[in-house]
Amino acid sequence: MELTVKDITQPQQANKPITFSVIMPCYNSAAYVRDAVDSILQQTYKGWELIAVNDGSTDETLTILQHYAKADPRIKLFSKENGGYASAVNYGLDYVSGDYFLFLGSDDQLSTDLFQNIADKISDRAPDLIGFKAMKHWPSKSEIDPKTSFDSFAGSFNTDIATFQKDHPRESEIFFVRDTAKCFGRKLLGSIRYYGKTGLDADGIFSMKMAHRATSFMSVPVVGYHWTLRSDSVSGRPLTNKVNVERIHNWIEYFQGILSHESERLPVPEIDYISYFIQIIQMHYCFARKNGGDLKAAHAGIDTVKQVLKKYHVSVSASSHLFLSSPAAWCQYRKTVRLTPKITRKVSGFLHKETQQLKKLPKRFKTKKSS
Repeated sequence: MELTVKDITQPQQANKPITFSVIMPCYNSAAYVRDAVDSILQQTYKGWELIAVNDGSTDETLTILQHYAKADPRIKLFSKENGGYASAVNYGLDYVSGDYFLFLGSDDQLSTDLFQNIADKISDRAPDLIGFKAMKHWPSKSEIDPKTSFDSFAGSFNTDIATFQKDHPRESEIFFVRDTAKCFGRKLLGSIRYYGKTGLDADGIFSMKMAHRATSFMSVPVVGYHWTLRSDSVSGRPLTNKVNVERIHNWIEYFQGILSHESERLPVPEIDYISYFIQIIQMHYCFARKNGGDLKAAHAGIDTVKQVLKKYHVSVSASSHLFLSSPAAWCQYRKTVRLTPKITRKVSGFLHKETQQLKKLPKRFKTKKSS
């Protein structure tokens, strides 16, 4: 029998080695960027590219990166005017070419066997998202990031994110937070990008948007990411009125996207973020009142919260986290999440009205949209 082109290409495609793209935004990272790049160069698996984005550094960061880029063609270096962490990430996303991409902080490192461990686990499968463990490093101690503490667990799941989270809450948690300790399938990316400029909260939002597009997941129980905690990192910088407003608008944009979904079921961590969003609104409200900031963002945030609560029936636990549950528990909302009087009146007034209308529903509410 004569072989056709299809007969020849199928095994070649099946055995094609996977490739990884690492996006590394850099700003004034001269003191530690060498360690980050070296952790890529020392990978035992050679199918990778490093996309380094210099975000207008004023120190020797660019010079250091230029030296590395000249020595290894797999390092792609881009330099732009300073625009913030999120803008640098988005710049790098436009140049991703690997089967999978991941993010690396310029002060962090990857385990040198990470790519090999992932490649060995994937075999002939190609999950949309791959999670692995992260080690958090402080000056005085180190510990496994609890969001990635799936001990002795390795699994691949062909399902949507809501089902995956319900069946495996611990293993799925990393797919809802931050932008580290996971690989994203490039085919999912499309037009998804980071919101805002600073990157605060934008990484978790990006991760959740990617998770919504995924239909297969894999958890690999190896430490692959080493996260260095510093006071001058993005997450450690002091909050300002401008930063608070950006965070609120990031979450508004995200939840508006959620509201446009036809699905009536959300994963628990996503609903749980409503509580976090309200805490941000509360913080900004107090900050703005004290420092003369703009309160429009707080009011816009509350309007979005109302819409989410109305579509996805939620209640609160004793630990102030929101979960899918009976609408009858909405009346406890004010007692659990402490807001300023003005915001409390807005939210609790809405919840009281909706609770009265929904009391006729069965006590054991099953994530069903009311009429």
